[in-house]
Amino acid sequence: MAATILVVDDDESIRELLRMHLAAAGYEVHGAADAIAAGYHVLRSAPDLIICDINMPHMDGFEFIAALKADTTLPRIPVIFLTSYDEGEHRWALSLGVFRNEEAAQAYLAALRAQGVRSAQVGARETVVPKIWLQVKSVDASLQARLKEIARQVEGSELKDCP
Repeated sequence: MAATILVVDDDESIRELLRMHLAAAGYEVHGAADAIAAGYHVLRSAPDLIICDINMPHMDGFEFIAALKADTTLPRIPVIFLTSYDEGEHRWALSLGVFRNEEAAQAYLAALRAQGVRSAQVGARETVVPKIWLQVKSVDASLQARLKEIARQVEGSELKDCP
């Protein structure tokens, strides 16, 4: 069975380009145009890898991945951020994963150093939350319908209008 990759990007041409190349390499590739669709996909069937854009409508890639990582019921899914940022603090950033504890992160860092990687570093998580609240911007009727359907299918979820 082929490994599955979820490509999350609001640019359809990027999703299709990655799908073509990765499928040709033997991977099963699924696409999502935003974090809402991606979250729904992960809840239904967790992929082996997520390739995620950073700058997307409704919820950015960092918010999406943080929400996934905060859900301890989900398996640890490796993430590659793919973006066209050309300035700012994330210009040269590459996420190598989020670990459940510092010991696991330090062990992975040691393995990277043994392979000659010298610039990698471990950074602490910003927050740990028992619940996840997602505020979605620019909600039109179509997105509202999608959100209601997802909320209906995810036990314990609720959907509220924000002022």
